[in-house]
Amino acid sequence: MEGLWQKVELVIVKAILNFLIKIMKLPGCEKQIQALAQILKNNHGKEEIEPFRIAVPDEEFVGEAEDTLEQLKIDLDGLKGSFVTGQKDKEVEIVLRIFRNLHTLKGVASLFGFNQFSTISFTLENYFDALRMDKAKLSLESFRVIGHCLGVLKYSIITRENDQLGKIPDLDDLINQVAALPINPVKAEKGLGAKAGIDEEILNILAEYEEHRLEENIREGNSIYKIYSDFALGSFDDELANLHVQIKELGEIITSLPSSDGFDGNADKITFMILLASKKNLMEITEFLAAFNVRVVQCTDKK
Repeated sequence: MEGLWQKVELVIVKAILNFLIKIMKLPGCEKQIQALAQILKNNHGKEEIEPFRIAVPDEEFVGEAEDTLEQLKIDLDGLKGSFVTGQKDKEVEIVLRIFRNLHTLKGVASLFGFNQFSTISFTLENYFDALRMDKAKLSLESFRVIGHCLGVLKYSIITRENDQLGKIPDLDDLINQVAALPINPVKAEKGLGAKAGIDEEILNILAEYEEHRLEENIREGNSIYKIYSDFALGSFDDELANLHVQIKELGEIITSLPSSDGFDGNADKITFMILLASKKNLMEITEFLAAFNVRVVQCTDKK
């Protein structure tokens, strides 16, 4: 009976320790975590604690950073391929994905106190923000500088055993290299959404980037559509994501918003309006989405 209670006690102590680790994942808490681990070892023996992994903040950061940097490398290679072959549509999607991943990388580094790592991530994020807003243009020099910065970030993780985790040599030089990349704001006509007949209530809630992409698509002569669909409240997130995958085959999704313009006002359902920019005509859009419970409204014609 005594052995059973010892096992129960061990499970409880492990659960408490695991909880403490989760709420203590802040820079500088490694010693406290290791002290708790030592107490557990002293009370229950090394063989009992061995299967129980103590996750310190450094390990958490390394795991997150390595995964994100790997995806950034893949996307940067894909972006370069699209740039060289002139595939503008693919460029837009990849630039946005890189921007979001850099934003995540910056936040994770800042959370765990790796300020130099965060600073470079933030510098790159700002450059990709300019790219997505068409305030900068890609060049072969852009890829050289960005690739070099990502390589430095990767190296700062590889050398973590030498107490160099997150430390960036020549930090100012890297920042200056990114800052030297040309920023050329494009002076484009504003207010095209309103002129094209897009509802004011939609225009008023678009984020700056969404408004920019809407106007760019109108400027390029693409048609704009509103696609309405009802979803069950309990599963709308998965259903909406699946519909997004299908609609992306037709063009660029500008935004996706809850709408009061539902089909039947069913309280157990929620309606979303998806704003789509596409080179396809209304008949092609409708036929492609025939298998889905959607309603398509054309806002603008191709010019």
